Amino acid sequence: VGGTFIFAEGLLYFLFMSAWLNIFLGIKYGFLTRILIGIFGIIFGIWRFKDFLTWKPGVCKVVDSSKSQEKIIERMKNILKPAAVPATILGVILLAFGVNLVEFLCSAGFPVIYTRILALQNLGTIQYYLYLFFYNILYMLDDLIVFGLAFFAFNRFGFSDKYNKYSTLVAGLLIFILGILMIFKPELLTFAQ
Repeated sequence: VGGTFIFAEGLLYFLFMSAWLNIFLGIKYGFLTRILIGIFGIIFGIWRFKDFLTWKPGVCKVVDSSKSQEKIIERMKNILKPAAVPATILGVILLAFGVNLVEFLCSAGFPVIYTRILALQNLGTIQYYLYLFFYNILYMLDDLIVFGLAFFAFNRFGFSDKYNKYSTLVAGLLIFILGILMIFKPELLTFAQ
């Protein structure tokens, strides 16, 4: 069930990133797009850094975490009740899509900047999608590790909130730096000529 959830999550992000990549590749005003994405990165980085400084338990401040967590847990319990495996799998996939759409605002920074940097490269179509696939494999690998640790130890030792707090700081700083580079030094983000 956890693996299905993570697979559906990775598929959703791959679809979002594919759409962004195609938009960025199709836009004729590359300079303006680069500046706007850079500004987005700076603002998003500041927002995540502010979340770190005003940290309260909870992964994402877009929705009321206590109410949304209760709803998600309740939905998970309801999904796991059916005896039919296909209904359970379909329910988990729909739940993964729903959860990721809600949490999308908290995690959109890296995928948007990554796909914009990727669009700046002079690559073939297959190479673009291989880079997206590679990103999503690492994205899912991280989630699998966190899922595995949560399953065995997080609730027992209380690491999850500390992990979320400091990953918010690291993500905010990296996205902020990428936003600055996108505006002022885009050549540093070019890796394929």
